Formats: sequence, structure tokens, C-alpha cells
Amino acid sequence: MNRADTLRWLEVGSRAFADVLARIEDDDLSAPSLLPGWDRRHLIAHVAANADALVRLASWAATGVETPMYSSKEARADEIEAGSQLPAAALRRWFTTSRQRLSQELLMLSQDAWSSKVRTAQGRVVAASEIPWMRAREVMVHAVDLNADFDFEGLPEDFLDALITDACAKRSANPEHPSVRAIDEKTARTYVVHGDQPAISVTAPIAVLAEWLTGRGAPAKGRPTLPPWL
Repeated sequence: MNRADTLRWLEVGSRAFADVLARIEDDDLSAPSLLPGWDRRHLIAHVAANADALVRLASWAATGVETPMYSSKEARADEIEAGSQLPAAALRRWFTTSRQRLSQELLMLSQDAWSSKVRTAQGRVVAASEIPWMRAREVMVHAVDLNADFDFEGLPEDFLDALITDACAKRSANPEHPSVRAIDEKTARTYVVHGDQPAISVTAPIAVLAEWLTGRGAPAKGRPTLPPWL
């Protein structure tokens, strides 16, 4: 993935999340999201906190001073829980301001800073150039998870292609994951999850493949439920 694409997807996804959020009435923010155990408030707090965490990675890249995304898993969970209890206006404002801060921090990164190594919350060491992809993935997918009449068909096809490729790579790293051959019915492009079992072969629209390979959507014939993605 090139940085121009991921920066574009970041902005498209941020607008999509903001647009979906704007359609949700304050009284409906406590309704369930599509993520088990989280209502919409928890999901919004997570997305806002994620932007703040990625600001810290951008600062690390810019200054060389190590600033982890979160001080601990417990601190991350506490921040999301506390954020979910904010008044509606404050919760919406947190999403907006954290989104703006991240865009500004990324805009100010030098060419050298983009190559700086930082560490994700999962412990992976990556170049700072991966930050826009990390954020694009969050806002795009979680715009769907808000459970407000927005689905994977509303996301750009080139983003879905990159998302599926990423999901397959992560799933292939799990030695217990079933093998998968996922085929885009429009382009015939094949995506593969490598495993040591006979492959499950699924042909479907790219939006359906993205939904399935990210662990979303109701089980369907020929598309068994997969283990968690991230």
C-alpha cells in the first residue's frame, strides 16, 4: 500500500464515520453496536481514543521520544469505559477533536519521520508510514460497526481489496486457522488464507468477502464463522 492511498482512505473513512455518527440521535447512542459487549458509546470512545493513541505514535516518529499508544491494556480499557460515560456532546466532540489532531500530526511529519520505527499496541514494530492505514482500517470498519444503516458496500472497492489482503495475511499467521480461498465474483481476484486444512472456497461480492473475513455478518451457507480477526 502506498501512503497516498492510505491517507486518502483515512480521510474518506473519517468522513464516513462522522456522517454515520451525525445520523444517530443522542438518545440512541446507548444502543448496541455490531461489536459484542459494546454499545455505540463504547465504540465511539474507542475510535476517539485510537486517534489519540496514533497521535502518540506520530509524535514518537517525529521526535524519536518513545510514546506508546497506551500505557497498558488496562489503561486503554479504562479510557474507553470512562469515555462511554461522557455526555453525548462531549463524546462527539472527543471524536472530532482527536480526529483533527491526528490529521494535523500526520500532515507535519517529515519524509524521514515517515520511515521512523514505532510500536503498535499489539507489539509490532512498524514504520510510521503504516499509521494512516491503521487509522483508515479503524474508521472504515467501525463506521459499519455503529449499526446505523451503513455497510461494507459503502466503502471504496480499492480499500476493501487492501482490507481483505491485510485480513488474509493476519489470519494466515494463525496456524490453527482454516484455509480459505475467497474469490471476488466481479473481478475473479482470489484471496488466500493459508492453513493446514482443506480450503473453504467462497465466491461473493467484494463487500461480502470483506465483511466475512473481518469476522462480521451473520453466518451463511458456505461461509462458516471465522476466528477473530484482530
